[in-house]
Amino acid sequence: MNLNDKLPLVSVLIFAYNQENYIEETINSVVSQKCSFNFEILVSDDASTDNTFNIIKILQLKHPNLISIISNKQNLGVNATFINAAKSAKGDYIALLGGDDYWIVDNKLEMQVQILLSHKEITYVHTEFKSLNESDKIITNHHNKNWCSIMMKKTGKEALVAMLCHNWTGYPSGQTSCFRKEPLLKGINKHPEILNFNLVGEGTIIHASMNYYGGLYAFIPIQTAMYRIHKKSLSHYESKTEQFDYQKRYYLLRLFTAESFGLSQNEIKMIQKRGLFELFQNALRLDTIKEFQLFIKTQYQNKKMNFRYGFHIYLSKFIMFKYIYKIIFRYKNGLQNKYKRLLYSYIF
Repeated sequence: MNLNDKLPLVSVLIFAYNQENYIEETINSVVSQKCSFNFEILVSDDASTDNTFNIIKILQLKHPNLISIISNKQNLGVNATFINAAKSAKGDYIALLGGDDYWIVDNKLEMQVQILLSHKEITYVHTEFKSLNESDKIITNHHNKNWCSIMMKKTGKEALVAMLCHNWTGYPSGQTSCFRKEPLLKGINKHPEILNFNLVGEGTIIHASMNYYGGLYAFIPIQTAMYRIHKKSLSHYESKTEQFDYQKRYYLLRLFTAESFGLSQNEIKMIQKRGLFELFQNALRLDTIKEFQLFIKTQYQNKKMNFRYGFHIYLSKFIMFKYIYKIIFRYKNGLQNKYKRLLYSYIF
């Protein structure tokens, strides 16, 4: 047998920090995968202070040829932990899983890898998922049978702009993903500043790298993962002000990424327009219009930008216009691209 046959084709990266109540279910959902190829499980423990590491160690001893542990002596944070794990991966493909999420079908990896093996032009494969709210234990089905984006047909700058404009019918959920390692490492090495930005989370560098240095996206309309929602996590907060602050920083990260990848000023302006549209939408939903107004005044000094959004902020104080905005927000994803551009141009 060729020695290379013993190497893992896929590296499953699991990130854990103080998740003693969930980590066993998470790891076991990967161990139970039925695959026609070898895969490895890299569990990164970011210096947990509870019993998380001990549980991981017990499972590693039970599956020594499958599970490896990356144990941080001190807490490094999400981004540094992600970089270390990605660079330690032996597989040609990477799949991700949070320490509290888990897969709900045993052929998730098999389905995705078969697509990647048979379609060299495809870089990233994701699926539908479910979410579990830990507060009330309510499970939500996230169906998106017709997920679509330019990213399924284009690569390079055009795909990157589409990603940064959120030109899709739903954010590709990380715990459902499986993608090629090579373009990710290229993005990490060439654009390390993106992961040093004041916002935790690896999603932006992954998608930017896949689009710019990789290939096309593919989607499987099957639910393969359960995503846990906590009151306060990396992207969920208890207060509306904290939620808006996260979204504001995420908007700035998208612009920062556009500059890092050398996009043109016209492309950056397009991303800015789409991003501010979403930020205004979220400000209305969260009732944080004052925070949005302050952000516009401090971030954009030009009178044109202040007048444009000042006008919308004024209108949003009237109930009738709140309903009009909600209608626009509700149906904007269903509009054809050319009409969507007109909508953004004339309204915002």
